[in-house]
Amino acid sequence: MIAVQEALERILTHTHRLSVEEQCLGDCLYQALAEDIIAERDIPPVSNSAVDGYGLRAEDTLIVDSSDHIVALKVVDMVPAGAISQTVIEPGQAVQIMTGASIPQGVNAVVMVEDTERSADMVFVTKRLNQGENIRAAGEDVRQGEVILKEGTLLKPACIGMLAALGKSAVNVVRRANVGIVSTGDELIELGEPVTDGRIYDYNAYSLAALIRKYYGIPVSYGIARDDRQDLAAKISTALMQSDIVMISGGVSMGDRDYVKEVLVELGAHIHFWRVACKPGRPLVFATWNNRLIFGLPGNPVSVMVAFEEFVRPAMLKAMGYSSLQKIAIWAELKEDIHKKPGRTHFMRGKLKRQGERFFVSFTGEQGSGILSSMVRGNCLIHVPQHVSSLSKGNKVLVQILDVEEVPQEDDQSLQEENIKLMPGGT
Repeated sequence: MIAVQEALERILTHTHRLSVEEQCLGDCLYQALAEDIIAERDIPPVSNSAVDGYGLRAEDTLIVDSSDHIVALKVVDMVPAGAISQTVIEPGQAVQIMTGASIPQGVNAVVMVEDTERSADMVFVTKRLNQGENIRAAGEDVRQGEVILKEGTLLKPACIGMLAALGKSAVNVVRRANVGIVSTGDELIELGEPVTDGRIYDYNAYSLAALIRKYYGIPVSYGIARDDRQDLAAKISTALMQSDIVMISGGVSMGDRDYVKEVLVELGAHIHFWRVACKPGRPLVFATWNNRLIFGLPGNPVSVMVAFEEFVRPAMLKAMGYSSLQKIAIWAELKEDIHKKPGRTHFMRGKLKRQGERFFVSFTGEQGSGILSSMVRGNCLIHVPQHVSSLSKGNKVLVQILDVEEVPQEDDQSLQEENIKLMPGGT
């Protein structure tokens, strides 16, 4: 049995980046960029107005120093957005200009329409302006030749917008991982089938598929393998041929009909470890076959989800080219005591709450690995280190945030540096 960190390190050592694909801009959200993006032009390409108003010479407004002084300028042109004026502004003149319109020659400031009064072809300016005021200079956002996005960048919505601004309709990205799911057990039935004594629905497959989608992978279910070597081998073989990562739920413990490890060996897979010093999730098989990653997960629903978060998620993200595998954790005060046997890292389901500038965490109820409701009610995992046997109410512990919407805002004063720790790979 190996420690959590050692297990994760072995997994990541055998995880390689997936191949590159050209993807259209509308379909590459949260994929990792596989090339540097260099600007082929300035953005904005020309100096333009940041407001609706009048373009003028700032020098003409020097006398405007109070409400009793205004300046009258003659309006000699009107420049809509997208147009380029050929007019050259002389002293005492102005042009009406729209937001985004290019700046005519001679204009060095734009007064907002709210600070003017118009009468026929004259505009009366009631505010003194500085040179460059309300003008967006050419290239102030992006300069031609500049590396705007580096290889490995995660394409968030702002990145998609920038690529569109640069005229990119498609980019090279690391493709999303195809993740196969094989459920095992004679007790499992598909949704829609009648429930009979001793049978349960295959809900692990749906939890895993949702987690894969949450982290931008592509889940593929290969159905339920019965407790039969031939059926299990057939489904795993198909999944291996079509997937980058294969997850097998159940059949990895010490039971007489837990065949996963034996079948993997028969198929030619190399097993790197099969037990990890953690709770839940101790029976965990990690194997490789022809650069495919194989995870044999426990059958209990909480064990499946915790094992995914701690071990599968970091590997999947690394395979998809993500440069950061870190997970945010918060130091929080326990609202109840913890007692456990030393020797295993515990991931306890908790509910994190903030009171003023302090964080508190409590259990979500019974912590059995088969109690899925403990995950439903929780928003974090309480990380209790391997060597620890007890913690008292009021002690501080690290809690891993499960869902990004549960993370406090960065401008929240309670999110002090001493309260935050980035946990590599989710451990």
